[in-house]
Amino acid sequence: MTKRCPSCFVNFAKIFFHMSCGPNQAEYVEVTQWNKSTIKPDQNMVLELTYYVTNKFANGVFDSCKDVQFPSGSTKVMQLLCGDKNCNPEKFLKYIGRKDPSPMQINFVITNDTIVHKNGKTFIPMNTETISCAKAPPGYSNNSCNCVDCPIKCS
Repeated sequence: MTKRCPSCFVNFAKIFFHMSCGPNQAEYVEVTQWNKSTIKPDQNMVLELTYYVTNKFANGVFDSCKDVQFPSGSTKVMQLLCGDKNCNPEKFLKYIGRKDPSPMQINFVITNDTIVHKNGKTFIPMNTETISCAKAPPGYSNNSCNCVDCPIKCS
């Protein structure tokens, strides 16, 4: 769905990469609910987590994807990823964080703060750089988005 625009695809993937594999994920992800695994009873499985991200990151992902067209319809990808025609970064992250379609509940907290204190813990919101739709994502593609999916590229 997001592959029409390489930077949108890469930025969208960063959300889940950093949540699952980021070397500093303990700084911005807090597991808030877990249960014993039914498959491996000696291990826990995550049911819910809080994921702290900066406003800059949330807006960067959203902005790189907001005009990407859904190929088989007359709608935009963000309308589908947001569940709402009037999408914004908050609605987008809230929608993709829901238990369904996600395998767990992801409660995104979007903040301008560089440090968040909660329940005696300190978190540093994830602030990985995003790539504008007008630029090619290094290491992934030599192409940027086309003008239909990225009006700022051709304005």
